[in-house]
Parts: sequence; C-alpha cells; structure tokens
Amino acid sequence: PAASGLSLSAAWNGAHSFASSTTAVTAARDRLLPPGARRFPRVFEVWHQLGGHNRFLCGGRCMTGPADDFWFNCCAWSFIIFPSIFYFAVCAGYLWNELHAWPLPILTALVLFSTIVFMLLTSCTDPGILPRFQLQAMVDGLEEEVSRAIGAELPACNLETNEPERPQLSEDMQSQGYKWCDTCKVIRPPRCSHCQYCDNCVLTFDHHCPFVNNCVGQRN
Repeated sequence: PAASGLSLSAAWNGAHSFASSTTAVTAARDRLLPPGARRFPRVFEVWHQLGGHNRFLCGGRCMTGPADDFWFNCCAWSFIIFPSIFYFAVCAGYLWNELHAWPLPILTALVLFSTIVFMLLTSCTDPGILPRFQLQAMVDGLEEEVSRAIGAELPACNLETNEPERPQLSEDMQSQGYKWCDTCKVIRPPRCSHCQYCDNCVLTFDHHCPFVNNCVGQRN
C-alpha cells in the first residue's frame, strides 16, 4: 500500500537536493525541459505544460481543481455565506438580547468558522496526486519520492523516445491492485485512480467533488 507522505503543494514546492538514482530519467530531463524553464524547476513552474488540469496558487503553496468547477464552487460557498449573513443579521441579535440564549450565536459562529477552514483546506490541498512520468523526469529527486510512496520500482525510460517502457506487473502486484496508467505513464498503487476531470492519478481516490473544486483523496 502507498505511504501518506507524497505532496505536490508542500514537499515539491521546495527545491530537492536528492541526487537522481535513475540515469535514464536524468538523461531524459534535458529533452523534456520546456522552453525557458530552468535546469531544475519546481513542480508548479512547469505544471501548466506537463501536469493535468489542477491549478497551483500562492507560488505553489496551494493546489485546487480545474477552472471548469468555478460555478459549482461558487454555488457551494453561496449556500454557506448567505444563510450565515441572514442568521447573524436577523436571528443572532434576537437570541442574544431577547431570549438571552447567547451560547447559540457563539456556537453557530464556531461551526461557521470551522466549516470555512475545512472547506478551504479541502479545496486548496493537494489530494495526493501521483505525478506523471514527465514531471518525475523534470524535478530532481521526485522519482525517488514517487517510488517510496507507491511501493514499487519506477519503469525504465526509453532514451530514444523519452517515454517509459510499460512494465510487466507481477501477479502478486496485480492481485494487490497495482495497475498501469496509460495517460500518466505511471504505476498506480492500490486504490489509486485516474480522475477524468483533473486528468491526474490520485492516491486513495474517492471521488471528484466540483463543489469543493478538487478531488477527495489521500491527503485532503
């Protein structure tokens, strides 16, 4: 089973100091480097060229879903914000002053605050995206992180095509739920699935929720 430490928005935001252990991937890095990108870029710097439909915000510190979810996300926030404004403008004062039931507005404010915080955390946290082969080749040390997270060796790279060679998964790995993703060119560990909306493989994938504008997975 996959470990829980793989994070695009947190761990991958910083520069990696690990030395690459895969000579083929290191050799392919220069060929895959987009025009204008520096030698060892951070993930968010090349994401719009090599990643899926997710978007990085705040200099790579936050990650959210595709722009297509915008109106769904606005709908969810409107059902949180507008009823809360009505409650505090109309009901809270009456409860506090007339009925002296002051704990109710305080409790409601705490629930609203926690709702907003958890909503933002779910919307702006990397759900556990498994980076594509090209991203692993681009960011120094990333292939080692992915190998540790999925509990499997990385596929060999064909130096002529810069594409990974499809590995032959053992019967034991197949019985555990390991699969090959033809889109991301990576080995998917158990419970990892490819999201058709974000166009990424997500660890411990549950579903894509347009109302939070993100996938619901291992890390959120």
